[in-house]
Amino acid sequence: MTREHLAQLTAIKLDHIKRPEQFLLLVQTADETLDYREAVEKYAQSVQYVQPGGSHGFEAFDRLIPAILAFAEGRVALPPVISLPEATRN
Repeated sequence: MTREHLAQLTAIKLDHIKRPEQFLLLVQTADETLDYREAVEKYAQSVQYVQPGGSHGFEAFDRLIPAILAFAEGRVALPPVISLPEATRN
């Protein structure tokens, strides 16, 4: 990450989520880049799908496409949470 990237991220940072019901949080606990707990806390009032395991690349994303489309239509239809193996790190 460069200083420019950090400045861009800082510029779009929201201190307060005004309409949390408009957000669907999808995270995997083994994300090697981001701490999923920060997102869970920040979007505590939003619909959340917290999947054990996985990676920053979001393993098995295709399983969530129907849920994403349902959410876009105003429905919550999340699949059962299944644990995924953690991605191997080089």
